[in-house]
Amino acid sequence: MFKQWTLHRSIVGLLLTVAMIAFTPAQGEMTISGSSNLDTLDYDLDSIHLKLENLESNWQLSPTDGKLFVARLRAKRLLITMRSDSKKAGNSALPDRIKLPFPIKIQQAEVVEIVIITPTERHTLSNVQFDLEADAKTLRLNMLRAGTPYGKAEVVLNVGTANPFPLTGTVNIKQESGSNPYDIKTNLSGNLTALHFDAAAMLALQDNKIALIQPDSKSNNFAAMLTATGEVGLQNDYPLAIDMHITDFHPERLGSYPVGQLNFDMHVQGKLSPQQALKADLKQGSPEGLQFHLNARDSHLVIAGKSQLIALTSSVMLNGSQLTGIDLQADMAGNIIKANGSLGLPESQLQWRAELLNLAALGTQFSGQVHANGTVDGALDDLALHFKLLAEKLTLPGAIKAEKLDGQVTLMAGDSGKFDAEFLATGLQVAENPILDGNLSLQGTRAAHTLKVMLNSQEKTLESIILGESRLKASSLIEQSALQFQATLKGGLIADHWQGVIQSLAYQGETPITLEAPAKLSLSAADLRLENATLQLTKGRIIIDALSRENGAFSSKGQLKQLALDDLPPSLLKLPPNLKGNPIFSGKWDINADKTVDGIISIWRESGDLALANLNGTTKPLGLKEVKAELLFNHNNAELTLQLLGEQLGSLNFHGTTTLTKVESGFSLMASAPLVLSGDAQLNTLAWLPLPASLNVSSDGELTLSVQANGTVIKPNLRGNVIGKHLQLSLPSRGVSLTDGLLEAIFESDQLHITQASFKGGEGHLRTSGVLLMENKQPKIELSWIAEKFTVISQTDRLLILTGTGKTSLAQDLLSISGDFKVDKGLVVLADEDTPTLGDDVIVLGRSDSVPDPGLKVLLNNLHIDLGDDFTLHGRGLDAQLSGGLTLLGLTQYLPHTTGNIKVKKGTYMAYGQVLNIERGILNFNGPVDNPSLNIRAMRNATSTSDGADITKTNTSSSTTNANGSSTSNVSTVSSSEQVNAGVEITGTGIDPVVKLVSDPNVPESEKLSWLMLGHGLDQTGKKDFALLSLAAGALLTQGQSVPLQTQLARSAGLDEFSFSGADAETASLTFGKRLTSQLYLSYEKSISGLLDVARLTFSITPRWSIQAEAGSESALDTLYTFSFK
Repeated sequence: MFKQWTLHRSIVGLLLTVAMIAFTPAQGEMTISGSSNLDTLDYDLDSIHLKLENLESNWQLSPTDGKLFVARLRAKRLLITMRSDSKKAGNSALPDRIKLPFPIKIQQAEVVEIVIITPTERHTLSNVQFDLEADAKTLRLNMLRAGTPYGKAEVVLNVGTANPFPLTGTVNIKQESGSNPYDIKTNLSGNLTALHFDAAAMLALQDNKIALIQPDSKSNNFAAMLTATGEVGLQNDYPLAIDMHITDFHPERLGSYPVGQLNFDMHVQGKLSPQQALKADLKQGSPEGLQFHLNARDSHLVIAGKSQLIALTSSVMLNGSQLTGIDLQADMAGNIIKANGSLGLPESQLQWRAELLNLAALGTQFSGQVHANGTVDGALDDLALHFKLLAEKLTLPGAIKAEKLDGQVTLMAGDSGKFDAEFLATGLQVAENPILDGNLSLQGTRAAHTLKVMLNSQEKTLESIILGESRLKASSLIEQSALQFQATLKGGLIADHWQGVIQSLAYQGETPITLEAPAKLSLSAADLRLENATLQLTKGRIIIDALSRENGAFSSKGQLKQLALDDLPPSLLKLPPNLKGNPIFSGKWDINADKTVDGIISIWRESGDLALANLNGTTKPLGLKEVKAELLFNHNNAELTLQLLGEQLGSLNFHGTTTLTKVESGFSLMASAPLVLSGDAQLNTLAWLPLPASLNVSSDGELTLSVQANGTVIKPNLRGNVIGKHLQLSLPSRGVSLTDGLLEAIFESDQLHITQASFKGGEGHLRTSGVLLMENKQPKIELSWIAEKFTVISQTDRLLILTGTGKTSLAQDLLSISGDFKVDKGLVVLADEDTPTLGDDVIVLGRSDSVPDPGLKVLLNNLHIDLGDDFTLHGRGLDAQLSGGLTLLGLTQYLPHTTGNIKVKKGTYMAYGQVLNIERGILNFNGPVDNPSLNIRAMRNATSTSDGADITKTNTSSSTTNANGSSTSNVSTVSSSEQVNAGVEITGTGIDPVVKLVSDPNVPESEKLSWLMLGHGLDQTGKKDFALLSLAAGALLTQGQSVPLQTQLARSAGLDEFSFSGADAETASLTFGKRLTSQLYLSYEKSISGLLDVARLTFSITPRWSIQAEAGSESALDTLYTFSFK
């Protein structure tokens, strides 16, 4: 209460103390020059008591001008005690003059600690250094430096010695540590009766911290400009007036905040007099005090591309311990907050309301609506409150979602005041965790109440509906595991702390957890303490003897008793599919973290074993004998020890030390922290390595490892070696089998040099060498490969044996593969049918459209593959031997640029029941791998129908030249006995192929089709052959498209149906159809011969019953019932 009242006396006392310190030794010695040492000096100055400890000084006193020169002055401590004097406090009169016995100049002064004690507060200044000149007219503090609770202070001040003590100067406060550093300079002028001040600062982001810096700092990306001017009187009622402006505030320059521009004006007017404050506490509505006004002008934020205006007006009167005249109105894009009233007296009340109808306007992480209102009543140290809350379709930062949140709270004043609360949450979800429904209820009084919390997962199924042009509908059901949580707490509020017990706690989910007995719990806004909590899991127990966080310090002590692997939820720890078993572990911990970290964490195996599950269903125990891990902390030094021993597994020993660093949020392992480690391993099997279960992969082998390090975390300076023998990797589903593996590598300068590594595949080998390292926290790999008749894949439908050399490099998430390989033997058998996939027009409801980040990118860097002389492609009617080679360049995710060609040396292709000989098959690549140019010709070789008779042509083909110079072939006419060799020719590109019929000799298209499909000409075609020819013609004309030619023609004419039917010219007919509505269908059928001419109108009553009316050459009315069979 006396902070402002004693301000002027503190200033005067400090100035007089300086004079007293310098003068006292001189007066005691009464010599011209000398040095003085005093253990303790006490001095009373009005209501200020000064106590100086351990004073040392060197000084000179001039007898001519009476000036005291102090070359050096040092004191250990100066205590300034301000006594309360209510009589003089009311007048707060300044003295008429500061009288010094003679002029003083202090060249170098240092006080280790200055402590200022008022009736209510204590302030400490450390390492105070200054130089001072003073005479009868002026006190000149040329420079004062001191450490304060608010940072480092620098003061330059000139003060007159006569009332009203005119002054000029500057005060600079700089705080470099902490979460919000600042550097603020304030200019002072006026006098001690009316002290003027002005300051300016810029708001900026420095080292990811929001900071206040001086305007002349070299920062072009500041977020806002702050200016403040004002005046304070240091006597009578201490009148105060301040004008502050925050202009050009751009939140986006401080981090991940909305783009915008904000401007705020604040005005403070009133009196700081402690006597007026005391009067205000006794009388409500006193006009004395400080009036605050805060307004926003020309302010907006840009949310989701839209500019949202911000309106804010507020005012409040600080009147002692009262807040009166509170009036707040804020509006942003329809989100409105209002408050009015007063606080501080038992009968005062503040009413407020929040209508947040457009939370999406606050940012992309927000959505939904919130309605809230309530009141706050009473004195500031014993407030009562009541509010109601309703939120719907709520989304908050941190991936928090709630379908609905409804609740209310009533808290009355006093320890016996009623305390009731009830909250219901529906559809509550955090990130990808299960969706929950929750209930929170509280009943009792402030001093004694019961809190109950219940959470239940929504046990529902997720149904995805697939809709598309193909009218496909399907459902996929995903069962969610049930989750239940219940807790009951009993206790009460004592001041700002909650103290009580956790009466019960039960969790049912992946792993059940229950609280064995009530546990003590204490909570506050910043502190937490839990004692004697024992959690029972399925088989083991977690005993928490103590867990606390108080004043920024953390400590915890407890034990693990008979904890099984099954006690840990699968989301936290899940054994690889090839490991079975449930070993039992115990452990303990005792951690204290304040200014340093000290303690121990230890865990060890009690019993049980793990066994390897082989692909044939058998198991092989690892024979675990010892598993132990211990982590020691001693004054931030960390020491980790690992020990593992198993009869079949082998042994592993590891020891490492490093140092943690105290940071603002706790303790951190810095990249520059020292690291010393040593480890060795002798592993008799590698079959336990966790590998992807979906691939059904297995591995094995023996590994010997020795490694040491003596460096830092970022650069450990690794040394050692790795030797692997009998290494195996089997992937039966992909036909991969690597055996007899050998690995020899050494650690050197933080690099793993692979001197020799090889695997056997089939009858051949794959050898590699190279280096692996970490560079800028990213893996970097350089490997060279040599393959000698190496079997990469060996299956009934896949075979690939390679010989060649290659290189692999990995840097900055880019894997580059280059090389030159030749296929010694290859076989690819195509599946009979492609795996069905959804079309582009299919939408899956409930499925996320997010595309995963590819992460590692693969670059084929001039990778050349020669197909060799023994490469066979078989399947889907194709049986061919291929040759040629390809060179690929580019990222695999973008279809690499491919050059080269593939040729069919010999082969056949079966289509429509006929075997076509591939006479020419060439695929030329010079672009994307999926779009080669095509030059393919496959012929059906006709056999003579005559008994060895010569084939004679009645006409031979001839060519003519057009006017433009191009040649065209004339169609030959053949006799019925002459044989025609017909086939298919495919040209164009892979994306746009062109298919046409060819024959030798060249005959009309219909004849080509007949010879291709039937093996004879049209003159020998029967009625049963026409339908087959129609289908074949449609297939050829659509060139393999999924939509038939008839359907394409119908769509182009705006119809739903266009079809051709009939076995010969007499029965052949065309049908056109159009669906008018979902139940009404109109069709028209016209025969080629003209005997049938009918229009039909069909009305569907149900999916099975329909009525059909016909008019034309035949008229009828039919009722139809449809049967379907599967």
